[in-house]
Amino acid sequence: MNEIDLKKIKLVIWDLDNTLWNGILTEGNITDNEAHYSFVRQLTDVGIVCSICSKNDTEPVEKELERIGLSDYFVFKSINWETKGVRVKKIIDDMHLRAINVLFLDYDSRNLAEVKSVLPEINCALPDVIPDLQKQIDESFKNDKEHKRLQQYKVLERKTSDAEKFGKDTDFLR
Repeated sequence: MNEIDLKKIKLVIWDLDNTLWNGILTEGNITDNEAHYSFVRQLTDVGIVCSICSKNDTEPVEKELERIGLSDYFVFKSINWETKGVRVKKIIDDMHLRAINVLFLDYDSRNLAEVKSVLPEINCALPDVIPDLQKQIDESFKNDKEHKRLQQYKVLERKTSDAEKFGKDTDFLR
């Protein structure tokens, strides 16, 4: 994979098991990865938004995200057992972004290849790139300690969710 220029990234999509945390949640033996949790917070503080694309069950994931204090740091979460390529594309489309400005992190190179086959311009990497990415964040990055960009995407997420629930524009507007 090519070196990633974090200044060009607007969204980081995280896998969870063996990527955000260590271990597999459904097997019940995960351990915290404070460096990765800190990186999520650091990204948010400089205006880079985070999302999730994980093969998992929603309820245990939400409980774990609450436990580690990161539930509110993610938008457009895709947590189910379907293939990741189409799901990552949907996240990007729903957020009105371009794949070239997105980084997908996953420990499984097969998932990275699948996503890359659907979105050739996307940046894909194993989680071992995180320390190098953290080093790229310096004072030249914009400061977004109030998480205004994250809040804007939370509003878009609610609008998208409501539009999917109601279907037709007229039903949505009512």
